[in-house]
Amino acid sequence: MSSPKSSLSWRKSVQLGGPYWKVKLGRRDSKTASMNAAVKTLPSVTSTVSQLIQRFKSKGLSATDMVA
Repeated sequence: MSSPKSSLSWRKSVQLGGPYWKVKLGRRDSKTASMNAAVKTLPSVTSTVSQLIQRFKSKGLSATDMVA
């Protein structure tokens, strides 16, 4: 995983005149970490494919979104 600064440097170095749009930087989900929220929200390593698909559906996402 790269740091945000290295990602920005890379993005600037490869701009060759193609499509471009500004992207807001920074986290939008939370300013703090919560172990309890992570345990409740993230799927278990033992989750089945059906369980993963159902979890994505509960968030308004499809099986295609899950693997995209």
